[in-house]
Amino acid sequence: MKYKVRLSWHNSENIWKIKLARYFSRLFSYIYIKPLENIGIILGMIFSKMPLYLSFSLKQSLQLTTKMPLTLDIKVAVDRRTDYIRAQFCNKERSTCQWIEKYYKKGDVIYDVGANIGAVSLISAIYLEKDCLVYAFEPLPSTFSMLFKNVMINNCDKVIIPLNIALSDKVEINQFNLTSIESGTSGHSLDKVNIKPLKDLNKSLTVFTQTLDNLVRSYHINPPNHIKIDVDGVDYEVLMGGKKNILNNPALKTILIEKNGKENQIRSLLKKYDFVEVELKSNKGKYENIGFTRNYLQNQ
Repeated sequence: MKYKVRLSWHNSENIWKIKLARYFSRLFSYIYIKPLENIGIILGMIFSKMPLYLSFSLKQSLQLTTKMPLTLDIKVAVDRRTDYIRAQFCNKERSTCQWIEKYYKKGDVIYDVGANIGAVSLISAIYLEKDCLVYAFEPLPSTFSMLFKNVMINNCDKVIIPLNIALSDKVEINQFNLTSIESGTSGHSLDKVNIKPLKDLNKSLTVFTQTLDNLVRSYHINPPNHIKIDVDGVDYEVLMGGKKNILNNPALKTILIEKNGKENQIRSLLKKYDFVEVELKSNKGKYENIGFTRNYLQNQ
């Protein structure tokens, strides 16, 4: 049995057949192969970007729907799981919410020192129906960005003034020791002794520290009626930075400080300025904060 082998025109001895074969090969490539290659490249680019686009979409969706568990209509921007936990502030810090409800009045000026993503600032502003002025101090740039977003999405830009400033008892250049560089995290402090780094992070941020007295004296910001301080170990130093223009001002009615290792120093200091400690307990019966009011408020 004989087989006939048809040789390709590419291998032909006829020069015209070879040229035609090359021409049709190029034509086939442009009509069929090249479009398939381009489609493959485009699909590859789309699929490679999809996780990023989906991530953006998810963040935007969470930002628009995540709210604090409170009767007040407060939205919180969410980029990470930590931000969502911060959005549950009202469940965790019920005594702080009760403090705001009891003592803060319309027209008051509030200093939120260590504002983080702005929970206390937002609760204060919305509870007082935006008839107040809140200075929100937050030194960590990544967290300050989230604070700014939360101020804007709640339309509190005329009420809450976010300040990317670290407060202490001195006006100086200092090192802000970090537990993390992520937004919404806590534990950062100018006091390195109180730092508990996550995953052995050994980083610090060079910051310009201000005192409360200097801010009022040099920049003419409104003196406070209420101060809330949560700065992980330098609460006492923040108060010492306000001895001249803040603590001796009778307009200052209350001070709320997260419990830390300097409670006795804080008590001794504030007693000199006619402040009386108010007993505070969480729902579990544990102390979360130490609160102080002017003596005259005790009988009201």
